[in-house]
Amino acid sequence: MDFTAGLMPLDTALAQMLDRITPLNATETVPAVAGLLRV
Repeated sequence: MDFTAGLMPLDTALAQMLDRITPLNATETVPAVAGLLRV
C-alpha cells in the first residue's frame, strides 16, 4: 500500500507555504496578567 500517493515533497510544500505567508513585524507590550491565554 502506497501511503504517499498524492502527496508533494516536503521541500515543495515548505516553499509554497513560505510564499504565502507574511511575517509579523509588530510587537506589543502588555502586563503579564493581561497576556495570559494570548499565546
